[in-house]
Amino acid sequence: MRIEIKDVTEQNVDDLVRLCAPRFEDERHAQTLKEAGLRKREWIEKALKRFGICAKVAYVEAKPVGFVEFYPMSAFPLLPERDKKTIMITCVFVPDKTLQEIGIGSRLVQALISDLEHLQISSFDGKRTEEFAIGSWGCHAGFPDSLPRFRNFFLKNGFKEDPTFPDPTGKGGIMVHSL
Repeated sequence: MRIEIKDVTEQNVDDLVRLCAPRFEDERHAQTLKEAGLRKREWIEKALKRFGICAKVAYVEAKPVGFVEFYPMSAFPLLPERDKKTIMITCVFVPDKTLQEIGIGSRLVQALISDLEHLQISSFDGKRTEEFAIGSWGCHAGFPDSLPRFRNFFLKNGFKEDPTFPDPTGKGGIMVHSL
């Protein structure tokens, strides 16, 4: 199985959008998913212009199968300021359950870390990223059963819990990977 990781660009943004908002034949959800896809595309296009890079897509045999989405912490004005140049990972998603647990998510996260170890970020005044952070608030909010799996995934990929990191939920669970 050949896995390829690519940055999201204007040319392949629809691959990410289709993974987030898949097309279904079920008419009850078709319009909602179409609107969600349009909003997602608009958000990603704006983010590409603003940050230059905001996501990576994994391909298996040229078919998009998963993605990691990320932004400088400054993209989230409700989060307290941090004295480090922090990239927030907002989503790692491999929707096809038959492709989960084979390393695609880890390949996405490791490709992101590897690329941004050396890339200068305009949002950071042309300096490198100092850390990556991922918060478990999504799991706290509606998926408490997935929290151990979520936590183990990021621990396996070199993240550590950081109790000093500002958590918008107040529930803890912020994990950080320092460079």
